[in-house]
Amino acid sequence: MTACRRNAKATLALLAFLIGDACALEKTTAAESWADAQLPVRDGLVAWFDAGRQNAARESVQLAPVAPNITINFLLDGSGRGHHLHQPVSSARPVFRQSASHAWLSFDGQDDFLPGANWDESLTNATVFIVAAPRSNSGFFRALFSFNRRGRNDYQSGLNFDLGGRNSANFNTLNVEGPGFGGERNLLASPLPFGTWHVFALAIGSGTNGLKLFVDGHPHGIRERTGRSILRADQFRLGAREYDNSGSFPATTSFFDGEIAEILVFNHELKNTDRISVGNYLASKHAGIGDGPRTAPLVAVTNGPPVQWLVPGFEVRELPVSLRIVNFLRYRPDGQLCAGGYDGSVWLLRDTDGDGLEDRVTPFWTNRTIRAPIGAAITPPGYPRGDGLFLPNIHKLSLVIDTNRDGRADEEIVCASWSDNSDQSNVDALGCALDRDGNA
Repeated sequence: MTACRRNAKATLALLAFLIGDACALEKTTAAESWADAQLPVRDGLVAWFDAGRQNAARESVQLAPVAPNITINFLLDGSGRGHHLHQPVSSARPVFRQSASHAWLSFDGQDDFLPGANWDESLTNATVFIVAAPRSNSGFFRALFSFNRRGRNDYQSGLNFDLGGRNSANFNTLNVEGPGFGGERNLLASPLPFGTWHVFALAIGSGTNGLKLFVDGHPHGIRERTGRSILRADQFRLGAREYDNSGSFPATTSFFDGEIAEILVFNHELKNTDRISVGNYLASKHAGIGDGPRTAPLVAVTNGPPVQWLVPGFEVRELPVSLRIVNFLRYRPDGQLCAGGYDGSVWLLRDTDGDGLEDRVTPFWTNRTIRAPIGAAITPPGYPRGDGLFLPNIHKLSLVIDTNRDGRADEEIVCASWSDNSDQSNVDALGCALDRDGNA
């Protein structure tokens, strides 16, 4: 009977955890028993997510262990304050990775994130540490983490820690915003390679040097924080942001592409000695994490071929022509090759000596009325208006056509147009197709 009562209590505790029962998840000031005992500073710790301690944490609440290369549904908080993260949507869960001595989470940059709710934390100042390896940056403020007041944008009510608004070929921007320090600002002093691990520390105080970023213990950028606004953490997002600039209700967006091993949030600005101590602890703990091909930086190949196929059986020969920023290639029914550039130009390429390689280039459309055509559809033989191409480009679908049949297009017909009602001018059309009657 005693054993039955113990099992019943354990089951009830697990159910309370899963449904977020506030009574069962009472906030405490002591870190969880399963958390890493080596952390040198714990005073003011309000959230602590350590990928390497998750299976010990799961065992404590009778959750099944998570295996390597499997998505993870819960990320348990080691601070003792019950700020656990839970992703109920299986397709939006990051993947749990593990090596012989390290563990981390891999986010795909598409829809992966781990949310937390009902934190009810108000931070005047803060210190945040995160051990991470960004893998790419496709723009639009891809975030390692953020938190916010419920129903408010993160940058207006809490904190966002992201890679900036522009895409980049290397890790060259870290943007931090919140009440009293609004507007994009890069705090990264020098670029870093993608795929390499770093310990980031963000100290948030007030005044001229209110925000200070440290990377691997070295000082980087600073920015001013005006006033004494509260950083509100009702909701937390690991691997994403929560905002909407159109005036609608904030939504989860700006998903992170990369790896995260550990994050700690303190409710005050740590003294320099304490910040250094925690940074050294994390650097030692995660030394050598991710060693191997997955996170090794890319190395430029010397004397490589013009094109490298992934499978054997292809022959590659370089055309004896020079064209800039070619976005598409299409053969016309008469055998001429159409090449389109990102600047909206279209050229015709012909093989004049019969060797199978196009060697002559003539312009087909050079009027700068088309922006960033990505694909094209060739008008069918006998098209009544003449030879031409349907070109999907920014905000419209255009038909450029040779009406007088002199080999060069002389008219643009806008077949369809649209607007996204934003200040962005990003590629919003990637291709088109024709039906049996030649309609786009």
